[in-house]
Amino acid sequence: MNNSDRRWTFGYGGLLLAALIISLVFLFQSFIPYIYSDSFEDYNWGFEGIAIVAHYFFWVALVPLIYRNLDYLTWQKGCRFIQNSLHILLGLIVALVHSIISYCLFLGLYQILVRPMDIASAWDHIVLAILAGAVSSLLELWLIIGMFVAYTYYRRYQDQLVRIANTEKALSNARLTAFRMQLQPHFLFNALNSVMSLIDINAKQAKDMLGELAILMRRLLKQDQQHSVTLDEELEFIRSYLDIESIRFSDRLSVDYSIDVELGNALVPNLILQPLIENAIKHGFSPSTEHCRISLVARQHGEQLVMRVTDNGKGCEDLNRVKHRPGVGLSNVRKRLEQMFEEEYYLKLFENESGGFGVELGIPLIKTGLSP
Repeated sequence: MNNSDRRWTFGYGGLLLAALIISLVFLFQSFIPYIYSDSFEDYNWGFEGIAIVAHYFFWVALVPLIYRNLDYLTWQKGCRFIQNSLHILLGLIVALVHSIISYCLFLGLYQILVRPMDIASAWDHIVLAILAGAVSSLLELWLIIGMFVAYTYYRRYQDQLVRIANTEKALSNARLTAFRMQLQPHFLFNALNSVMSLIDINAKQAKDMLGELAILMRRLLKQDQQHSVTLDEELEFIRSYLDIESIRFSDRLSVDYSIDVELGNALVPNLILQPLIENAIKHGFSPSTEHCRISLVARQHGEQLVMRVTDNGKGCEDLNRVKHRPGVGLSNVRKRLEQMFEEEYYLKLFENESGGFGVELGIPLIKTGLSP
């Protein structure tokens, strides 16, 4: 952060309050010796008080300028020794100017508020007081500079954290987009294969399927930039997808929905259920059955949204292998869940006791502000 990037944004109220507190502290400090010597009447409140207030309240005017020109008052890496020496000299000048002006303010206020002072006869004392005050002002200046340098490094650290977070977010979005883009051609390829398989058998059904596919693709493009959608929106897409599959399989495909109506506005990853439904259809039509029944369940369990897709097919011959080497659909689902929720999700593959294969996933339950 250079001088041109610095703008005073702290507010003068805090500065005035700090100057008041510091003035009161040093005023009390100057009063302590009189307390121990039991000579309260000898303490000159006007002289001590005005001098301290003038000294510290004048910093209120200088501190914003110091912050704005901090680079000219600190040792800079990469600058020549002579240039840095000039920075130190400028700090000495600032301290001397502060001491001179604050002492002049003290003299003026003292003569106005307390009593006139013979400045000529006290000139030597005034010069010594200004020089002594310059030493004190220099130490205070270094303290102020140190605080601002620490604040500057803190700001840079915070800005770096924000940049890292934004970079990680952009990378995460890019990965999620890549996963979703991987899914869309896979889904489209399968849908077109279904259309091609019907062209010679039933041209009308093939035409109807293309119409449904066009509607589905428009919906897909509408949600193209969304990584999360509501459960209602995801189910709307699934129903459109199943309309296409129903044309292909006629009355041999049925789907049972068991959805908690209160979860309609819960957020889920976009297109997270389609690969699971596609796998259920693929495995549901096994040689042992001519009818595929799919069950889709969504319920709340504690702070999680749990979704389960099961079929009535022959199950899985090697469940352990599938868990460790899943296909494109399941692998894509797992990667997207890991990318979005890190360790706050689970994905479980299982076989139904009555036959068939099932997938259950749990994600954090996050609802939009809209009622389902």
